[in-house]
Amino acid sequence: MARHAYDEPSDADGVDSGSEVDDLGALIRGEIDDGKHPRSGRPPRKKRRHILPILAALIAIAIAAGAVYLAKDLFSGIGEVEDYAGAGTDAVTVRVMEGDTVSDIAGTLQEAGVVKSKRAFLDAAEDNTASQALQPGLYALKKEMKASLALEAMLDPTSIQTLKVTLPEGLTVEQTLATLEEATGITTEEFEAAIEEDRANLGLPEWAPEKGRVEGFLQPGTYNFDPEDTPLSILQTLVAQFNAVASQVGLVEGAKAVGQSPYELLTIASLIEREAYWDDERPKIARVIYNRLKKPMPLQIDAATAYSLDKPGNELTQADLDDESNPYNLRVVSGLPPTPIATVGLPSLDGALNPADGSWLYYVVNSDDQHHAFVTTAEEFEEAAQVCQQKGWC
Repeated sequence: MARHAYDEPSDADGVDSGSEVDDLGALIRGEIDDGKHPRSGRPPRKKRRHILPILAALIAIAIAAGAVYLAKDLFSGIGEVEDYAGAGTDAVTVRVMEGDTVSDIAGTLQEAGVVKSKRAFLDAAEDNTASQALQPGLYALKKEMKASLALEAMLDPTSIQTLKVTLPEGLTVEQTLATLEEATGITTEEFEAAIEEDRANLGLPEWAPEKGRVEGFLQPGTYNFDPEDTPLSILQTLVAQFNAVASQVGLVEGAKAVGQSPYELLTIASLIEREAYWDDERPKIARVIYNRLKKPMPLQIDAATAYSLDKPGNELTQADLDDESNPYNLRVVSGLPPTPIATVGLPSLDGALNPADGSWLYYVVNSDDQHHAFVTTAEEFEEAAQVCQQKGWC
């Protein structure tokens, strides 16, 4: 059969399959420039053009593989997390601020030289879910610690540097400041200067006197202070706790309900604090105070006189009790003393806000454990007082 010019050749027609390799070589050498097959003079077959893209792809793969090998050789150490190996060397303190994230803490530790890298601490924290409970404060750590050991140390409550102080109910300002001095090393004079110079910044409630003593506003309780706390910040903490307790019991609204101003109610609560030994008697003592104020008649609470003279109640003289010039001498002066006379606990505040029902005007110790008898008439009082003296209770 005759072959037409456009017929496709085949291997049977004498065209060697190896010619494709020759053609490729010719193309690369630039020997074919007329668009025709070097042997037949015919145009090259279009189906052979896929060889060039394949060649280009192979070359690109080779280049990429070489680049990967070179990058691996050059940067083989980049993925390693730097970390110290031991438990640390020199002592150092590190502060965690309120609101710091684990990442913030990691950066602080790296800057302080505690951990070698931020990443090492973050990895340790990721492996320990307790890390989310890290608290603000000043931590005692060591330099060059293994990150996991640094985290363990920070999770130990003893690593936080705190100054623990317990302030009992019924203390005067002077006694409160002396207790703070013993616990913190900050002198009473420094605290007094803060009260005098920074009174506006103490956080006192708006109904507190603008001047004068802060008696009653330094809330008793147990506190953990930071070694770097200032006199002002410590006093602010005590006042803030008072405000929290006052809000809890509804002091302002409750005072109005019993016919007193908030400051008067705080004063009454301070008298209860110094008079009562048992919580269940505080509402009864409150009732005696309200009944006497209503009459009116002197409260005859010697704790107020003792407060004003800065002496124990059992050391008061008859002259002290007869002094009409002393506004705190409730033996002879009617009404409340000018200020509270002590710090006040929650039970005394609650007693002042919720007085018991009764017509009592007197109370007298009537047991070894300091319970009281509550009576209404002067005759009942005299009898109870005589028993108290005979038994040695008062």
